Amino acid sequence: MIRDPVLARILDVARADPRVRAVLLSGSRADPEARVDRWQDHDLVFVVHDVAPFRADPSWVDVFGERTILQRPGVPFAPGRGGDTWLMLFEDDTRIDLTLRTVAEMAAYRHDGPTRVLLDLDGVVPPPPAPDAHHFVPDPPTAAAFADVCNEFWWVAPYVATGLARGETTYAHHHLDVVLRAQLLTVLDWEVAAASGFRRGSGKFGRSLRRALPPATWARLEATYAGADPEATWDALEAMGDLFRDVATGVAERFDFAYPWRDDERVTAHLRRVRAAAADPAD
Repeated sequence: MIRDPVLARILDVARADPRVRAVLLSGSRADPEARVDRWQDHDLVFVVHDVAPFRADPSWVDVFGERTILQRPGVPFAPGRGGDTWLMLFEDDTRIDLTLRTVAEMAAYRHDGPTRVLLDLDGVVPPPPAPDAHHFVPDPPTAAAFADVCNEFWWVAPYVATGLARGETTYAHHHLDVVLRAQLLTVLDWEVAAASGFRRGSGKFGRSLRRALPPATWARLEATYAGADPEATWDALEAMGDLFRDVATGVAERFDFAYPWRDDERVTAHLRRVRAAAADPAD
């Protein structure tokens, strides 16, 4: 029995349309361990014989309700492409991410994470993974991967300092919030996964970190975020370096990797010199 009224409506639509042969629910709503709230997307796959009629008449999605906005990734479509995706936000704040796949694709179809088969009229859908299967968990790091992450972090950190010294706010924040943060989230993901025996990860873009990290570590991660104020950004850069160092050395110890102490120490000293010079431009 489907308790979710949105899913019930979606299944009613699917059953009323003979072109739809199967319906799959994936993502967090198919994950029994995921936290459920009203903002979760409904990630769905409709399995059909031919996607062309759906593309030819886009009004077919009007049956789901009044939309706030629609996105069609990949439009215009390349000839011969299999499925396509309809991302929809509705006026009742429901979000449906619906992908069309062909019956022919199902023979080689691989489920991307947790999946529930809601409808399969012809028995064409491969069995989904077990509900307790590991999803969104990183592979254990290799020495080379760990070295690359550390090198990228300490190589890029001076870009933030240079941007701040020049008053280039967007440049500094790009390197802080995009490039450096990606490396920090990677080592945090490794640490969270290793602590659980690689049964859990930190989730997409670290979305589960608040629940996975000790409160003190979470507070340190929050301190790596800053607004446009240059001094606050300098503080965030320093906080990010300190947190990266502590987490990365913990990963290094756990996996018997070498941490690049020389790079860390020399780059950190460089950052402090640049900050001091920027504070006293006449020097």
